Amino acid sequence: MTFQCVHCGTVNPPHVKKRMSGAGWALFIVLLLFCIPLCWLPFVLDGCQENEYLCSGCGIKLG
Repeated sequence: MTFQCVHCGTVNPPHVKKRMSGAGWALFIVLLLFCIPLCWLPFVLDGCQENEYLCSGCGIKLG
C-alpha cells in the first residue's frame, strides 16, 4: 500500500503515533473517581489507544 501526502507529495511511510482515545479518557475519569490506584490502566491498555498517522515529510495529520 502506497501513501502519498496531499500537502507535500512525499511517498515515504507515515509515522504512527499512539494517543488516548475518548473512551480511554472516560475510563480514566471513572477510575479516578472510584478506584484511584487503578486510574493508570487506560494509559497502557491497547483498547484505550488509537493510532494517529503523520506525514514523515511535513508532519501533517493523514486521514
